[in-house]
Amino acid sequence: MAKIVAIAGGTGHFGLHITHACLKTSFREVRVLSRNKNDDATKNLEADGAKIFQVSYDDISSIKSALKNVDVVISALGTQMFEEKTNVLKAAAESNVSVYFPAEFGIDERLNDFSNAVWDKKKEHQENARHSIKKVCAVYIPFFTEDSFGKWFGIFTKKDTWEIIGSKHIKASFTSLHDGGNAVAALASLPIEDIPDHVYIAGDTVSVEEAAKQFSSVSGQNINIIEHPLEAFKKKILVDGKDKTDPSQFLRLLWGEGKMDYSSKNGNELINPGESKWKWKTIKEYAKEVNGKPWWDHVESDSKKS
Repeated sequence: MAKIVAIAGGTGHFGLHITHACLKTSFREVRVLSRNKNDDATKNLEADGAKIFQVSYDDISSIKSALKNVDVVISALGTQMFEEKTNVLKAAAESNVSVYFPAEFGIDERLNDFSNAVWDKKKEHQENARHSIKKVCAVYIPFFTEDSFGKWFGIFTKKDTWEIIGSKHIKASFTSLHDGGNAVAALASLPIEDIPDHVYIAGDTVSVEEAAKQFSSVSGQNINIIEHPLEAFKKKILVDGKDKTDPSQFLRLLWGEGKMDYSSKNGNELINPGESKWKWKTIKEYAKEVNGKPWWDHVESDSKKS
């Protein structure tokens, strides 16, 4: 029998892509949990066939009402919504759902050799989930393509400069938001016995140097790559940034350490064998979409120094 899936945060930055993908998958019903039933996003999803459930994330009973008879819960709530995510987990456990996808969709925190307040809470949440729900699937997507080539990572394409940590030859994996949504929906639709506990997704994997060449080939501009020493940067942010909630500098570190390369250990073939369901978007294709000029209008007057 086809499953009923519920998505918390299904109108958000990534959640919307999950919802759209679920609506195109063979679920019996797609439910979207939302604080507001009357905004444009929820109205559009309802028109596309989603069932909208207005909830208060502060009220577990409200969430439980929306999860009645649900088989799969996907949490796509925002990074800082710690209490809300905890309440969704409690409601899911009390509703006896079979499968729970925590709001991971980033790095595998287990690979870190340092502590970070936000990621530590994500690890704790996942551990709690595994004690209360039959199947928990953590999906790790190191970088969303559309969010990765901007100033927060030291990338200033408009200034012809990319400041990176470590070697420009280190590779990292990038997945478009659309492909990430497809991946989560495909995983959720699998028989429960085939859903992995942990899965890596890697739409395309390139080095900084390779990515810069892809953007340059479209824009015609030369990009100067500045390599900052890895160990000095790591020492600095572990002292200065341990409790900061902005993960961008920690992500730059992990990128430089090569821990964002999921090319050899991913679940791509499990969910999209031979690209038979969709074609993974490449960095080259994204570069063409943005005319080789990612985040062109989002540049500060002075580039960030590492």
